Amino acid sequence: MDFYDYKVGLNNIIERPSTKILTYLYQPIIGFEAITIYRTLFEEWLISKDINNFKLKINRLFNITGLNQELYFDSIKKLEAVGLMKTLVNAKKEYYLFTLNSPLEPINFFNSNILNSYLYSKVGKTDYELLRFIFRDDNKINNNSECVDISSSFNDVFDNVIIEDEMLKSTYLKPKPSKDLIVSEKTLIKIKNMLIENCIKFKISNSMFKEWINEIFLLFRINESMFIDLILKFNKNIISEKDKNPLFSFISYELKRKLHSVSNTFFDIKSTIIEKKNIKIKEMETIDAQQYMMALLSTEMLNESQKELIKELSLKYKLRDSVINCLLEFSYLKNEKNIVANYIYKIAKSLNENQIKTAEDAMQYLITAHKNSRVIKPKNQIVENSYQNKPTKDYKINVDNDVKLDLSLWGDL
Repeated sequence: MDFYDYKVGLNNIIERPSTKILTYLYQPIIGFEAITIYRTLFEEWLISKDINNFKLKINRLFNITGLNQELYFDSIKKLEAVGLMKTLVNAKKEYYLFTLNSPLEPINFFNSNILNSYLYSKVGKTDYELLRFIFRDDNKINNNSECVDISSSFNDVFDNVIIEDEMLKSTYLKPKPSKDLIVSEKTLIKIKNMLIENCIKFKISNSMFKEWINEIFLLFRINESMFIDLILKFNKNIISEKDKNPLFSFISYELKRKLHSVSNTFFDIKSTIIEKKNIKIKEMETIDAQQYMMALLSTEMLNESQKELIKELSLKYKLRDSVINCLLEFSYLKNEKNIVANYIYKIAKSLNENQIKTAEDAMQYLITAHKNSRVIKPKNQIVENSYQNKPTKDYKINVDNDVKLDLSLWGDL
């Protein structure tokens, strides 16, 4: 991990980001370590033209910030989640690209339900009202194709927040137009055209439409097609300002429902299998990777090589704990109850390249890949047309297949 280089880029930043905004609005949510990293990377960008010929290793940032590797990347995820940073990685050329975004103006920050709610939950009513007072007059506008986007969403990092009634009664600042930074103008135009094609109209102002789209994409990390599909399921041809909370709740419900599918009550056997799968997914999603490995191996402590394996999967391959847990169990079942590091690294690379981010997707990917890898085509034999026409997902894992995998624990995917 520490042999990777890194580069820093800026997006929509035309001057030094406001220390006041970072300290009082973002720091209570993401912590001072994350703010320290953000400021450090901005300074790194400033000096980059003077040291353009130097290749900077990632461990330089650990030394400058005084943070260890694990805490550094945990803080990076928080910066990604609130929209202050996007992280891309180029595994072939072994470097990270950290792109910094400008913090939201106070007016936009307080108009963001999710950021506003989380700030309130962190600082409490008294300090929250004080912050609203401090920023009452602030309305200042701050103005690699080989890489894969591995940034975290808000839901990936932070718990869901219920908006307090007392906060809803607070006196809000009057909204004014501003420059958006999460979704580009090109993407907004594409979304509008797709809505028109599907006879859906948002009966709100352009500025409010931009705010809604930015907030939805920040919170749920969905793409344009997924957004349109969800809007169609919402089943309203005209969406007005009063529909915001129902719409956001619907999107959240639909995305969670996809992860935790409802059992089919008409088929008892299938219902049991689905329920078993959902329990397994929840288990994968909620248990820390180190704890999961200890439970898998029936041990109270991991050795250094086992700890290093999990660190590599998290930091180098940027896999989430839920995906790591699936990978550990897959190796355990397939290799006669052994955790084989080299075997796991080969698959981890493939999971990273395919941007597998949830336990459900990881289980689907691994089982499908396993099944496909066991299909042996006889030499000099023509395959029947009926088999040729059968659609299959082209998942391939370049590993040995001499051990049988017990798939029964993973449900009927």
